[in-house]
Amino acid sequence: MNKISLLPGLLKTVGYGAVITSSAGVIQAKNQAAERILHKMLGMPPTVPVPERLPRNFLAMLDASAPGPLSMGLPGMRPCVAQKVSLDVGSAVFLIICVDLNACGPVQTELLQSVFGLTRGEAQLARALSTGASLSEIAARTGVGIGTLRGQLKSIFLKTDTNRQAELAVILGQLGCLSIDGFSLHQDRRR
Repeated sequence: MNKISLLPGLLKTVGYGAVITSSAGVIQAKNQAAERILHKMLGMPPTVPVPERLPRNFLAMLDASAPGPLSMGLPGMRPCVAQKVSLDVGSAVFLIICVDLNACGPVQTELLQSVFGLTRGEAQLARALSTGASLSEIAARTGVGIGTLRGQLKSIFLKTDTNRQAELAVILGQLGCLSIDGFSLHQDRRR
């Protein structure tokens, strides 16, 4: 197995679709997230195999003069965004990274506790905020007082080095696609 064929599996851990393709659009490798996105784009049921070639709307991005990311609309949904990365392997081979903006969910509480040292309650509040809920909506849903939530939010701001909910939302959004399945949050970082 060569290094290039490992890329789709590695990108799975961050929740992105990844397709390795030739300049002619022949799919050489893909991960499950890419399969889900391709099924959506093609309007195919998940039980039908994805074709061996990229769909026509993806092929346009393989052109050398194609601009940056490609936004592909889905009826009644947020778009999928794809970015081409040229792989320097001696031939025209590309990695296409696909982000399904509909698939990113709320950030995982365990991740927030590990990364920022949030308490369980703070992590649950941050997760709820990552869904777009307001403090009053969270208070009504959880039965926790608004004053308690405001105190937790101040602590979250301190621990995440943020000052406003909008700033916190940006950080939480970046973590929303991160999957913690398949690897440990407590890996030795000295490597």
